[in-house]
Amino acid sequence: MTAKDPNYTIKGSRDPLGLQVIWQSAGRNIIPHLSTVSSSIMDFQIISLAYAYKKELSISDDRTFNSFFLCFEQLMAYTRFIKDREPGFNGIDKVRRMMNNEPKEVKIGLKEQLLSNQKAYGIWGKYNRPFREMGFLKNEELMRCYIEKIKDFPQLTKRVKYIWKNGGDKTSHVNTKEIKSWIKILDKPSGGLNKILVYLILNDKQDNELLEIFNSNWNVLGTLNGYDLFIRLREFSGNQNFKQFISRIINTEKTISPLNRIFRYLQTKSYWSLEDIKSDELINLWKDVDVDPSGFSPELMNLSSLLQSDNVQLVKGLAKRNEKVTARRNAAPWLSFNNTELSINHYQGAFYNKEYNPSAHADFNYFFNCYSSLYKQLN
Repeated sequence: MTAKDPNYTIKGSRDPLGLQVIWQSAGRNIIPHLSTVSSSIMDFQIISLAYAYKKELSISDDRTFNSFFLCFEQLMAYTRFIKDREPGFNGIDKVRRMMNNEPKEVKIGLKEQLLSNQKAYGIWGKYNRPFREMGFLKNEELMRCYIEKIKDFPQLTKRVKYIWKNGGDKTSHVNTKEIKSWIKILDKPSGGLNKILVYLILNDKQDNELLEIFNSNWNVLGTLNGYDLFIRLREFSGNQNFKQFISRIINTEKTISPLNRIFRYLQTKSYWSLEDIKSDELINLWKDVDVDPSGFSPELMNLSSLLQSDNVQLVKGLAKRNEKVTARRNAAPWLSFNNTELSINHYQGAFYNKEYNPSAHADFNYFFNCYSSLYKQLN
């Protein structure tokens, strides 16, 4: 099974049944490198520009480059904000606060971090892994394009060199009017650069079937998500492997989504008697879903079998799985089962919606939302 990506892992208590690695594995059969948080072309551009400057300035030491990147990200944060104040990005709250009174200059440096931990929660933490796995650094034509691009903005290059020489330890003061002179460096990529980014970011593991379908049917697919998107993708495809993996995603979702919903529903009460569980209408309704387990892993087969069980055995199965998941995290289980009742020990994430339909409402996106967003930004 595919290993978890720490850049988009649902942290600790937010994934009490350990379902994330399951939907991740299903999505990875089609979308190989994207994470749920690597969804901004501008962020991809900023990290690409940083590496172009790394080459131009001959920054060879990784530790030096890490410090440089944090400062460069800050500079680009003010640049993108001055260019367009509407789109959000990590660190925008501080940038907006700093720019609130239209200051004449802004501060750049390691002491001026945009976030509590800029390296972990900013562009580096979210994009460095997919950036490398997609082959950005190995694509010489891409680096050539960005090196040529920075040559069109000598004032920016001068400022970047000054920041680099300071090493980030010394705070740099940058005039906000000066920033306006290079905002176009973050324009939407076009021409040859756009083609390279499409090739690197939107490739898939099924001979680019997903990209071809999007290219031919974007007017239909652009507003869809969840089951509506998956079903139309399967309809538009002539690639049998692609159709098979889409079907597996659909059936994976029909398994883990209702189990997740039932677990969250159980959390809404302090305790449940066995009679309450046996007679509960929502549990009866939500487990009634048609699943084709073809190609399922043993783990997923086991989860799927819970939907065929009576209500009490289903809930016991969820409690047992949560106990295993929390034990791996050295934490206490959220549910406690005895002979007469189920007790709830943890309520974070508790919710239910009576209108939920397990055959129509999907909870997990399998990276397709991120893919659709990036496709739209590149077209």
